[in-house]
Amino acid sequence: MVMAATASAVVALALCYLLARERFGTATAVIAVLGVAAGSPVLWHPFGAPAIGASASLSAGALGAYAWVRASRGARPGVTWRWAAAGVAAGVVAMLPATGVLAGGGGLPVGDVLWSSRGGWLSTSPAVWLGVIGLVALWRTGRAIAFVGAILMAVTAMAVASRPAWREPAWPSPPAFLALTPYVVCGVAALIDVIARLAARRPVPVVASMLGVLVIWNVTLMKAATDAAFHLGEPVSFGHLGYAQAKALHGWIGHPLSMPANLVYAASNGVAPGAYDLLAPARLLRGDADTGEIDIGEGDGAFVGAGWHGAERDGGRSFRWATRSALVDLPLDHAADLVVEVAVRPYQPPKAPPQRITLVVNGASFGPVTLASGWHPAVVAVPRAAWRSGVNHLELRFAYDAQPSAAGIPDGRALSASVDAIAVRVAP
Repeated sequence: MVMAATASAVVALALCYLLARERFGTATAVIAVLGVAAGSPVLWHPFGAPAIGASASLSAGALGAYAWVRASRGARPGVTWRWAAAGVAAGVVAMLPATGVLAGGGGLPVGDVLWSSRGGWLSTSPAVWLGVIGLVALWRTGRAIAFVGAILMAVTAMAVASRPAWREPAWPSPPAFLALTPYVVCGVAALIDVIARLAARRPVPVVASMLGVLVIWNVTLMKAATDAAFHLGEPVSFGHLGYAQAKALHGWIGHPLSMPANLVYAASNGVAPGAYDLLAPARLLRGDADTGEIDIGEGDGAFVGAGWHGAERDGGRSFRWATRSALVDLPLDHAADLVVEVAVRPYQPPKAPPQRITLVVNGASFGPVTLASGWHPAVVAVPRAAWRSGVNHLELRFAYDAQPSAAGIPDGRALSASVDAIAVRVAP
């Protein structure tokens, strides 16, 4: 199985090389092919888990692309564009074996297919990201190839988005995109060619831009130091230091390969660009779901904001203690009339009045609800008008907080209640 997949990948890459040679020199074509082979899901053929139809899509896509480009060599413009139309048809046929689009419906935004951390084509493959940029450069020397590549990218993204099971294959991105490998190779080759010509004409700016990498390294090092990720003058693991630097850069701009989707998401939802990685694919009510839940205390770092103490466990229950005001970012696929259930246990010192909770959704208050002792759900109905598609900013506002140390318990934290989960369901 592995040998057959590897052999088909080698043959497909050879066809990609011949295709790139139609427009570019030998060295450029070789670098482009090797870069795409090692920097995209193509590399998963020998090393990753097998995916149904992946080899067929890769081979058929490469063969179809080379065939129509080779057949159109020297043809009149009108004939070339007819061959390009044939190339689009061949590409659509090539991607179907790995798509399963004929087998079911679904509903995913095309943006998820391209940029999501759950297998987005562009966000998980550096070479592909460069190849797509290169298609713009290719428009000058290979307009028909660039056009076919762009059309097939759009068609494949929409086809994959039309079924809910596109994440099932254990690949970094949907295998159907392998049919676009020859166009990615041509895009990378065009980008290499542009950079090489620019370097020959303007060597100083090109070299200066490369020095920008060193600037980024130094600035992120300073950020890691100010965040106390390490202390100057002390021995440190460069692995730990690299993690701190990458975390700092991610906090500023998010995942570079998720641009521009993460920047648009951040601007429209009032969150940091890095929040896109987890909040966008984890949005509640996606697909046909009419319920959703955030498990407080378990993998909740992307959702909880100020006002929470550290995660704890009590038997099989995970939770966090909340102060008088605790903030949560709740991502929704779409607005609806919702019933919100907060699984909560109030901290109620002796002689203190019953604890109450008010839910504030994007600035609008709902409640208060009086809390019973022990673990019980606080139920609040919130109308559609209070919600928005995207990130909703919630505040759990309690009537008071208290310090257990005042009752002789060695705990100086200000506590209002412990929260296990925040669930939503579409109101009947």
